Amino acid sequence: MFWIEPAFRGLSPYKILLAMLVTCLYACLWLLIWIPIVISHMRPAVRRVLAGHVACRKCGYDLCATVDCCPECGTVPSQDARELIENPRRTE
Repeated sequence: MFWIEPAFRGLSPYKILLAMLVTCLYACLWLLIWIPIVISHMRPAVRRVLAGHVACRKCGYDLCATVDCCPECGTVPSQDARELIENPRRTE
């Protein structure tokens, strides 16, 4: 464990072990804090997809009323987007 040597020179092995344990616990705590935050920010996008909300990939215009192309920029939606527009899924 040559990489630990300079940082913990002169400390007992128990203090080194304690420092490693505390570092691992801080990493776990960081994950436990940030994972729910990231998931909560993803929920609105997931709900829109499940509800059949389709937006233009180029400009973000709502394509619920148009199937052929985006009225804002003229981009043609993909086949998957067209199917979602024509047959929206219900989330009830």
